[in-house]
Amino acid sequence: MGGKMIVIEHAKFMELFVPAPEREVEPTERLSSLDFSKIAVTPESAMYGPLMDALNQDWLLPHDHAVATPHKADPTSSSRKKIDGGIYPRQHAPTNSEETRWGYIELSIECKTMSGAQQDPFDEDKDDPEPISGLRRSILGQIMTYSVLVFDDQHRTHHYTLLILGDTARIIRWDRSGVVATHKFNYVQNPLMLAQFIWRFARMSPAERGHDITAVRVLPGSADYKLMDEYASKIPKATPGIPPVEDHVHRLFKKSLVNASRWKLRVDDADKGPQYFLVGNADFKAPGLAGRGTRTYVALDVTHRTRRSFAYLKDAWRVAHLNIDQEGDILKVLNSDDNGGPVNYVPTLRCHGDVEAQVTVSQDVWEMKYGGKGLVCPLKTHRHYRLVVNEVGLPLSEFQHTSELLALFTCVIKAHGQAYNGKGLIHRDISAGNILIYPTLRPHPVTGKMQATRVALLADWELAKRVNEDDEGPRQPDRTGTWQFLSASALSRPSKRIIVQDDMESLFHLLLYQAIRYLPHNCSDVGRFIDQYFDGYEQDRGVYYGGEKKMRSMRDGILSNQLLEPLEFYLSEPTPPPEPILLQPMTEVSKAPENAEATSHATAGGGSLTQSGIPSQADPGSPSTKSALPEPTLAEDPPLHPINGLFNDILQLIKAHYSLYVPRTVKSRSSAKVASTQDAEEEESHDDPLLMVDFVAHVKTAPTSKGIPAARPSPSTMSPANLADLEADAAKLASHDAMVDLFVGYYVESKKWSKKDRVPDKLPPKYRRRNERRIAASIKRSADSTFETSDRPPKRNCTVGGR
Repeated sequence: MGGKMIVIEHAKFMELFVPAPEREVEPTERLSSLDFSKIAVTPESAMYGPLMDALNQDWLLPHDHAVATPHKADPTSSSRKKIDGGIYPRQHAPTNSEETRWGYIELSIECKTMSGAQQDPFDEDKDDPEPISGLRRSILGQIMTYSVLVFDDQHRTHHYTLLILGDTARIIRWDRSGVVATHKFNYVQNPLMLAQFIWRFARMSPAERGHDITAVRVLPGSADYKLMDEYASKIPKATPGIPPVEDHVHRLFKKSLVNASRWKLRVDDADKGPQYFLVGNADFKAPGLAGRGTRTYVALDVTHRTRRSFAYLKDAWRVAHLNIDQEGDILKVLNSDDNGGPVNYVPTLRCHGDVEAQVTVSQDVWEMKYGGKGLVCPLKTHRHYRLVVNEVGLPLSEFQHTSELLALFTCVIKAHGQAYNGKGLIHRDISAGNILIYPTLRPHPVTGKMQATRVALLADWELAKRVNEDDEGPRQPDRTGTWQFLSASALSRPSKRIIVQDDMESLFHLLLYQAIRYLPHNCSDVGRFIDQYFDGYEQDRGVYYGGEKKMRSMRDGILSNQLLEPLEFYLSEPTPPPEPILLQPMTEVSKAPENAEATSHATAGGGSLTQSGIPSQADPGSPSTKSALPEPTLAEDPPLHPINGLFNDILQLIKAHYSLYVPRTVKSRSSAKVASTQDAEEEESHDDPLLMVDFVAHVKTAPTSKGIPAARPSPSTMSPANLADLEADAAKLASHDAMVDLFVGYYVESKKWSKKDRVPDKLPPKYRRRNERRIAASIKRSADSTFETSDRPPKRNCTVGGR
């Protein structure tokens, strides 16, 4: 989070964020006489009571109550985190239970015993106040985590924290851009500095305290609360002869109301005026504090009493930099009849708009402090924004089998191509969270009868860019996209302009991500593969770059498992190798010859296995050895999955692209077996109206994978004919038609594939990315894992979405 922390004078902080109320005279003398000397500085447990007692005076907090909550976590929060204390509205303050309540806390209070630098999360001895020491970074991560929980459980524009450090304190303000803190001050010697803040804070409006006033709580017993229950329990009406396709919407909405705070959100559409939606728990919630903070909801549209319906609502803090369009405006272009008509397989806009004047301010404070020093501000300006679309989709991870997965990817390539060629827009953020499965009805091309099918929607166009824009450098101060699925080329060059080849490579990474998690293969350590290939990174002088495994795979055109063997996918799970059998001493074998075969094992070379499982040389003349050890049995790999061919074919296109633009000599590797469909179980073929209608022009003969070819020479040493072949392959990566042809060819062939090739998720449930593992033993989240942006490798979120 380098560069996102700013420390300013206490007086300036108060002037900017906590001004004196206009209709009440500030009792300066009384505030100056407030006695904080009774607050012990050690042990920490002795600080809580006296601090809360000093604050709980009616003249100081007329409508709020300060409560110490160091021992009991919020029972409604899955985080199980607790904080030392906080200020709450009196009607929602914890009572006898003294449980932290993240959904109602107004001011977070955290206490530490040391007034020196040891526990101070802000290092004022250097230009960037981000601390270096492990303890100080841990404390920074701790108080950040508490702020994240407040943002998660409330609808917030910003939040304040009071950090007590012995007899000194800091006041901290968090928003989606960065964090601003006061210089450390001694509140015992200068009680006015703390008392004035508390007195003014108690008189601030909800908006000034950081509440989003366009989000209103829906209370139990209210008409809106009852309406949400009614629609959650409704069963969709079935139309005779037409399969139901909206069951998932009601299921998701009902699920969102379990143990949920309910809200009524307002969307200010420039054309339609205010629109209102009822929501429960978020369907998706981005981790971290700084950034877009995206949350999505299955929402009930209650704008018009007679036209209530479900929709999908996205609440985010969009980047408000020059030439970055609102996502809703991009969807308008995609949905319009101009330039070839509406783009297929994208969401349909219902309404959108910025949320009042809610904009981050940390970046302005940074400019105020550092702007005249010739530095580039690392903070983005974020503006609160809401978008609503008609379609409610399912996660891509809910694909039924590989055949369907290929059909879904074909939809995405088609949408990407129509947007690029017809509307002049490139998506630039292909990721697992941005492709949804959408159950819908389509007419059969022959019978005309409505038939249920599932298509893909390419969603989240907020990072899309117009193709014809002058390329005058990046519009944002870091990379664009989701780390795990960015092309290796983009990860190696932070300011690279994203082109079609990058998005097509991102689709390859996404297909591999689904396959490595949900198909049988020869990679026994999926967590390690995910960590190295998708989450891997290198750091050089404060700049993050992609990991070696992804780049090497793209340049070599080969995927490998943790043993550096070619990665292979199978039609069924491979048989695990037999457990090694530990040898007993030969004296034992001679005593019990009937158990010799059960207690000894031979290697293929005639040696024996020691108790450590390591082959050792046996005496070839020993009759007891020969008679006691049976011949080994080796497990056979199941038939290869035909998707290996698709992976190999795409890899050769990517490799050709990299060979032309990032020349490199690659060591020759042997060819792997070509995937075959002959061993797939016979199943009844099915006609798919989606394929027949939308992709019939792309149906050709089934592809024949070339397997993994030997490495080509450098383009500089190629013959003209070979160079032409290389250029032709590279050109296919930039051609949407060629990519659709490739996927449709395999999709047609997939009719012969098993429809039972999907297996349970292979990613370990407790998988942690490398930076998160370092703090796994602690209950406190690190600074890096809480204050992340898209230019850095991700630290958590197993769904790996970029919403």
